[in-house]
Amino acid sequence: MILANCPTCGSAVPGKFCPQCGTALPEANAAPPAPPAPAASIPPTYQAPAASQPAPAPPAYQPGAFPPPSGYPQQTGYGQPGQAMPTYNTPPVFAPAPQKRSRKGLIWAGVLIFLAAVIGLGLFLVDEYGSTLTGSSSEADKVTGKASPMVIATEVEPESMEPLNEVSTIPTDAPVVYATAQIWAKSGQVVSTGWHLDGKYLDSIKLTLDRDVNGDWVAFNINNTTGELPKGKWRVIMYVDGYDVGTVGEFEVK
Repeated sequence: MILANCPTCGSAVPGKFCPQCGTALPEANAAPPAPPAPAASIPPTYQAPAASQPAPAPPAYQPGAFPPPSGYPQQTGYGQPGQAMPTYNTPPVFAPAPQKRSRKGLIWAGVLIFLAAVIGLGLFLVDEYGSTLTGSSSEADKVTGKASPMVIATEVEPESMEPLNEVSTIPTDAPVVYATAQIWAKSGQVVSTGWHLDGKYLDSIKLTLDRDVNGDWVAFNINNTTGELPKGKWRVIMYVDGYDVGTVGEFEVK
């Protein structure tokens, strides 16, 4: 006897029901269940694209739809065929009226120009002739505290101190060098000279007047005590009471 096996647990079933799990065995002659019918296929559907709509036409131009701004004439049919362009009246152009010059302004301008010319002329004269005028020995310039142009010499007259030989170049073995000038000053005033070599100050010599002098010669000198004077360009400046009177002497030692 062939026993059927339980389709659920696999145990041998002697009857119609499985003694282990109770599952009923199928009938031997029963027809197998029909397979499920396949689902009906629905064909896909497509929707045609919507036809493009034409863009709305712009509104037709209507003259006078917008009122012109205040102050401008009405433009009817501006820019349309057959219509004339509007015309505007251009305001006239006038030349500016000439300005009247003040008479006082012209007078002041003339005065300023005259003053500038006088000042310029004065500066020129001082620059060109200042030292000569300051140290002039003329009668008009013989004023207290003035001096004539300086004379450099190697010998002077012993009594009057007037220079005997004016020089501009001096040898190194010269025994003495004089710086002389005529002086107009009062008793008690101090006349001095500053000696410079190649732009460097070396020494000063002072003389206090013991009487009034009116064009008298005064001599200041340096003695060659070493046997050789320093070479270079010398410059001597004269002062009265410490003020430069514009008297300068120059010489060169070679």
